[in-house]
Amino acid sequence: MLKTVPKRRRHIPAYTCLGCPLTKNRSNWCFRLCKPHNGLGFCGRPAPHALRGRIQRGIDAYKRTHSLAK
Repeated sequence: MLKTVPKRRRHIPAYTCLGCPLTKNRSNWCFRLCKPHNGLGFCGRPAPHALRGRIQRGIDAYKRTHSLAK
């Protein structure tokens, strides 16, 4: 009779670089290929290309108000 040994789940170490799932590249930076949803990229990490600064938000607000006035 064979004895079954329960398998242990092995977690990915925190220092492991997973990279971009779209390009399969293991680099530390984002290639900005995915369309972010609520500030998160396709991989589930914060997308740097979804972040907007104070000036970018001001430009967007200006364009929204002036496009409605025409």
